[in-house]
Amino acid sequence: MKKQISYGEFEIARVAPRGVVESQTGTNTVVYDGMDLLALMIAGLAPEGLNVMYLEFEDDNPNPGTIVKPSIALTSGREYYAGLEVDALVTKRDYLRVSLAVAPALDSTDETKYENNRVLFMASSLGQVEGVGGLPFNVARLSTVYGVALCHAPAPNDRTQDVVFSRSYNFTPKVLGANEQIWMRWRHAITEDGVSSSSSL
Repeated sequence: MKKQISYGEFEIARVAPRGVVESQTGTNTVVYDGMDLLALMIAGLAPEGLNVMYLEFEDDNPNPGTIVKPSIALTSGREYYAGLEVDALVTKRDYLRVSLAVAPALDSTDETKYENNRVLFMASSLGQVEGVGGLPFNVARLSTVYGVALCHAPAPNDRTQDVVFSRSYNFTPKVLGANEQIWMRWRHAITEDGVSSSSSL
């Protein structure tokens, strides 16, 4: 498989008032719509940038290790999540659409080569009580996040215009605990070879 010179890595964590309960890092896949979007952003035609994350979750499964994760087709973007919305109450699968918690920040994967070739995005489930399709997101329903996506939302109140940039299921599902939130820290970089020179998030 060819390397993508534009790549992302993330940290997903369960966070309680006392601090981080569990965290894990992973990588993601930029889909075809995301590659088109990157060109638009470089051209200045998508000024909102990447400003929304999707947290895909399942309810009522006492054994999160048995959750079947879908494979990622590069052709699969927004339409996949539209399908989740329609069937959420039947399949017990839905997603949260959350805005970034803070403005994106810039740093470098290698300060000897770059100044600002990597962007940090952060978002959380704070304040979310149900998915876009109406499925409850809470402790009683054993809500478990098993997939994530980083997206472009040109119209904050119209999700049908969202463009999915990248997706991942490359982590152990995270079960929402009492008084906890799910936090995402997502870094996306552009390098000469697509390989991060720093493994830390």
